[in-house]
Parts: sequence; C-alpha cells; structure tokens
Amino acid sequence: MGYSLGLGLTNECNLSCAHCYRPTDGTFRLSLQDVRRICDSLPIGSANLGTGENGLHPEYNAVVEHLVGQDIKTSLTTNGYTVQVMPDPLLRSLSEVEFSFDFPTPREQDAFRGPGSWDLAMQAMERCRTLGVEITIISVMMRTNYQRLPQIARLAHERGANFRVNVYQAGEIGRLLHDL
Repeated sequence: MGYSLGLGLTNECNLSCAHCYRPTDGTFRLSLQDVRRICDSLPIGSANLGTGENGLHPEYNAVVEHLVGQDIKTSLTTNGYTVQVMPDPLLRSLSEVEFSFDFPTPREQDAFRGPGSWDLAMQAMERCRTLGVEITIISVMMRTNYQRLPQIARLAHERGANFRVNVYQAGEIGRLLHDL
C-alpha cells in the first residue's frame, strides 16, 4: 500500500472556467525531475494528474510513462484536451480518466466553460471508451448547478461513466457557492 498523490503538473489550460482555483498570474510547472524526486521520496500507490490541462505540459507523456513504469496506478482529470493529444498506448495505460462537467447540456456547458468544450469532452470520452479506459464524469457542486446534478448523473449513466461530485470550496471567487 502506498500514498495517493495528486499532481498539478501545470496551471496552463485551454479553458478559463469561473470556478477554477489554478493560479493565472504566470505559468507554473512541475518537471519530470520533480516528479521523480517525489516518487523516490514516498511509497506512491496511485497518482491523479489534475489542476491545469496536463496535455499542455511539454513533459506530460514522459511523466505518465515514469509513473506507470513505477507501477503507480495513474488517473487523469481533464476537460478532454489531454485525451485528444495522448498516443493510444499511453492512454490505455491510465487506470481512469475523469471528465469535468458542470451542466448536462451542450449549450450550458459551452456557456460556462467555453465554446466547443462539450464536444471536446464527448469525443475524448468516446475515445477512452473505444480504448477500454474507465471513465468518470465529475461535477463541482455550486449554487449555479446544484439543481442540475441529477441530470448530470443521468448523463454519466447514459455514457457508461462513473459519477462523482466535488463540493466547491471558495477561493478567489466565493460567489459560486454563496447561498447554496
């Protein structure tokens, strides 16, 4: 048994979601060497790559190869972009891919996350399904969407995905949870 590690390799992202807690005042990255040092210091059993959109990190593939090569169960949280840029063998090596959804319809999702975000996530989920990679839809519960969570759960069920809800914790933008 080992530790479960949450890695934010980069704060870079192709989207700009209102509830995101990543810093936007510069580009910050962990290097492959940083990840190796972490793995050498602790007995890591599993790792999730989240925070920014990891596929934008220039060493992303090498980091995943290192984690998987160390027999670390590795998962990814994404808006879909990273799945689209990963080679098939590397994508198949992931234990799970989690897709972020805030709303159950393309119109609402694109309005909140950016035009095309729904289609990007749907295409990436289909690619995972085709390659046999387990998928999960995750939602951040906020005052703007908490009444829509049953519909997002139905969407997950229809797509053959697990469903998880994270409760929004206010950082710089506390209004998203206020009055929930």
